[in-house]
Amino acid sequence: MSRHSDIKQEKRNPLEIYISEISHGKWALFTILLAMLTFVIGVFGFKVTYGYSIDEAAYNSVRMFFINFDIPVYPAPPLYLIVTKWLAFFIVVSSIVHIILFSMFERINFYFITHHSSFITIIGLNDYSVSLALDLLKQRKKVLLLTENNDDSKIQTLKLNGVKVLCGDITDQALYKKMCVERSRNIIIYTMSDSQNLDALMELDEYLLNKKLDSPIKTIVHFVDKQLEDVIQEIEKEVSKAHFDLKLLNIYENSAKQLFFKKPLYENIDMDKENAHLLIVGFGRIGENILLQAAKIAHFPSERPLRVTVIDSDAETLSSWFYLRYPLINKVCDIQFLSYDIRTKEFKEHIRQIKTSENQYSYIAICLNDDELSLKAALNFMTELKTVPTGIKMIRDSTFARWIDNHNKKFHNLFRFGNTDDISNVGTIINEKQDRLAKAIHDLYLKKNENGQPWNNLTAFIKSSNRAQADHIDAKLSYLGLRQVSTGEVSEKMYTTINLQEFNSMLVNKLERLAITEHNRWNAFHHINGYTQIPPHEEIDHENKKHYCLTTWNDLDEVSQVRSEIKGNQVNYKELDRHSVQRIFKIVEAAGDKIVKPMNAKEGKFDDI
Repeated sequence: MSRHSDIKQEKRNPLEIYISEISHGKWALFTILLAMLTFVIGVFGFKVTYGYSIDEAAYNSVRMFFINFDIPVYPAPPLYLIVTKWLAFFIVVSSIVHIILFSMFERINFYFITHHSSFITIIGLNDYSVSLALDLLKQRKKVLLLTENNDDSKIQTLKLNGVKVLCGDITDQALYKKMCVERSRNIIIYTMSDSQNLDALMELDEYLLNKKLDSPIKTIVHFVDKQLEDVIQEIEKEVSKAHFDLKLLNIYENSAKQLFFKKPLYENIDMDKENAHLLIVGFGRIGENILLQAAKIAHFPSERPLRVTVIDSDAETLSSWFYLRYPLINKVCDIQFLSYDIRTKEFKEHIRQIKTSENQYSYIAICLNDDELSLKAALNFMTELKTVPTGIKMIRDSTFARWIDNHNKKFHNLFRFGNTDDISNVGTIINEKQDRLAKAIHDLYLKKNENGQPWNNLTAFIKSSNRAQADHIDAKLSYLGLRQVSTGEVSEKMYTTINLQEFNSMLVNKLERLAITEHNRWNAFHHINGYTQIPPHEEIDHENKKHYCLTTWNDLDEVSQVRSEIKGNQVNYKELDRHSVQRIFKIVEAAGDKIVKPMNAKEGKFDDI
């Protein structure tokens, strides 16, 4: 069952419940039955009390519903006929009120949301935006959704649960005005078209020119295609930072992050001696983002490069397209593309061969377009590679998908990821924890760099760089036998909370290796984003993606020496990497979390708790 299946049971205000009951026809049925009962009692009363004929009694009963209460005074009418008279009056008046409320509810509700509430605006209608909207409702948030898509089933689902939906041009400023979009707490621009999302962002920026904002609106833009990266960087310079606190979202990257959150790449390896060997089966958008995310985070003290094998029936074409967009990826990891159809004997033979070779996989991610085919591929691997963690992309929250979750004892290395509800919700889209860590990293940087820019003035690239550093904290802590948990998760039976002094004592003998790891991670992030190395006597050029620190750890000494001579003061880039590691405790603490040591932890590894 979807985690949104019970959303209609969530607490709603009385007017919403009332209108919902009307829309389901319960009020209409009740009113009709009550009117029929009133009519029958009226006919009986007029006939028995005044000796009217059936026709006359029926006529006088109907007149009561038209607010005509011409009941004879003599003989005195019985109590039940008086009650019937006022009951008819009540039915008529309540019906008028019902009709008015029902016809005006949308407008009234819309007015109160936009003028008297803090609300969240979503632009775009698809499975992912619907999932996010429903999750926001579960957290008692008011949601407005603007769409050009007239998908009646999705729209009715949203309206039924309390989302205000407007259909029209998503770049129409008249609709922005109608929605009072400047009052939004958050804006999520969430169509599946990068160009449409950028159009909406620019139109919103123009609309907000004459609006007074107390603070920039937290704005999230869905953006996938790296080919348009230069375009969005230029647009980012043009849109006002007074209007937006901008963040880019890639739903496929979210899926990859969820995969490695469920089962980290480092769990089955010795971080001192080796790196992971990742197998990706299926190289669509999710498969590609799994490779990129792994290339960003798979950096460990062994200093060995990540190995990646990609299997796809169209490997040659896909690899060419991938290398065209990421020409420096081989500086980050070793990649091999293999062309296999997973339904063939050749594929099964490859699995048998890999089992007996020294080049075994340590992690498998299956992300085919067909859920059933993905499962069959996983079961093929399970017969030969039972101990290897195997993630299966399953978008639909089907009964069979839940069966996998419930049988994890037999298939303990088999797990699913990529479910729409799991990757498109408040936690993963607004992602407050990741941003808290990223902002804490930047705040600590500002304390030592007075000329630094505040978070809202940073480019999307620099913000992403801080988030990437935050993503690697778990790997560094794991190497120390630690982990970070939210304050509410701390349990004395499960964890020992670590203080700053204890953290520093555990770090002292491993600081240098983790500093080298951090430098390699920083290099990888920049290479993936197209940065190349320049000599240390040249200046950093973010416009053309050039940086003199994109070098080996050992060569940083020379870079530091040259830059010190140019600047006229001492610069030590190795020390900056050491500080990045030493500040982990303060970063986690500033984000409101704790660093703990699990009770059953051995150094560098621990069981799931």
